[in-house]
Amino acid sequence: MRRRARARARRTGRRLALAAVLGAAGCEPAERRLLRVNDAAIGELDPHKASDYADFILMMNAYNFLVRTAPDGSLVLDDPRELTLLSRAAVHHRPFAAGAPEIVRLKYSMAVPTVRALMARGGDEITRLSMPPEVLRALARSPDVELAHDRGTSSFFIMLHTRRPPTDDVHFRRALAQAFDYDALLRLLRVDEEFAGGVPSRGPVPPRLPGHDPEAPFPERDLEAARRALARSRYAPDEHPVEILGFGSRQHRAGVAPVPAEHGRDRHPGGHRRRPETTPHANTVDVSACSPDPDSILTAMYHSESTGSSSAMSWLQDPAVDARIEAGRAILDPAARERHDRELNRNLVARQPAIFGYRTTTVVARQRFVRAPRLEDASRAVPTTGGNYVFGEYSLGTPP
Repeated sequence: MRRRARARARRTGRRLALAAVLGAAGCEPAERRLLRVNDAAIGELDPHKASDYADFILMMNAYNFLVRTAPDGSLVLDDPRELTLLSRAAVHHRPFAAGAPEIVRLKYSMAVPTVRALMARGGDEITRLSMPPEVLRALARSPDVELAHDRGTSSFFIMLHTRRPPTDDVHFRRALAQAFDYDALLRLLRVDEEFAGGVPSRGPVPPRLPGHDPEAPFPERDLEAARRALARSRYAPDEHPVEILGFGSRQHRAGVAPVPAEHGRDRHPGGHRRRPETTPHANTVDVSACSPDPDSILTAMYHSESTGSSSAMSWLQDPAVDARIEAGRAILDPAARERHDRELNRNLVARQPAIFGYRTTTVVARQRFVRAPRLEDASRAVPTTGGNYVFGEYSLGTPP
């Protein structure tokens, strides 16, 4: 009990000290100049820092908001389990939007019911936490709340193990992909006629990145094609059970689990598997580009050096794919790079190392007096993790 009390006292002391510094610098804003943003729970792999996505958001604002860093260059969070405060820089090479926030409060480890209650009574200005469609629909009915899309480069795939029977057979993998019900998956993500948490995917490389193929067909369920592919496989459909890694903890995806379950016998709880012999045949993954370059996705998911990581559970170890990924890094001509990566994208689709489920379009809720250009205008969206949360471009009006 005393230990918890001391920890609370330390957290309070840090917050008061930061508030005093900001106040002395003349940065303490009026209420309308405070932007409060919620974020997901802290990262499971490193309990001392917030989620990777939150780290990217902090880095996107490092040049126009004051983000404290440690001597080793790492970001300093005021309390890695609760919040980070960002204060607007006094001098910056780009002008701030009129009415831009002076302080941004990033709150972590937020539960969906808490976020819903805060938004409903104006206790948060904008959400970042992924929430179930029914919660977003309820928030949208509020006269003071609007929905918007975070159009980043995230995708939801089901990685297929390429080194373990029966999914080591490309025809078997194609049969699974052709039997998958993509429409049922997308229906689970729909909020209303305008907003949905995902749209069909054309393959490994998402739109607005070099190599995306806008002419590639969207995957569709085709049971006849699946039967033909299975007939070409060297495995009979009842020879091997197909193990599926349990879906992640995001609540709006809890209903997704039954969609592929009909194609497999067992589902396993979530976790990180690093050995091919213990990796299930099908493993779900959310992946997002951390830079506007497809290499940040292609290397992380399909290069041999990444196999065994949580984003490369297909165990694809193909020298030809490795060589093409590495060659792309040295191509400086944009048009040549586009052609190179598009051909690589098509080659990966032919190898079917994954069921390309959907491209994520996170639906966020915001108070009507908050203007967030990159969330409102698709043409201004930035194809990188956290790229649509540049707070110097935000504008805060007067709350109702």
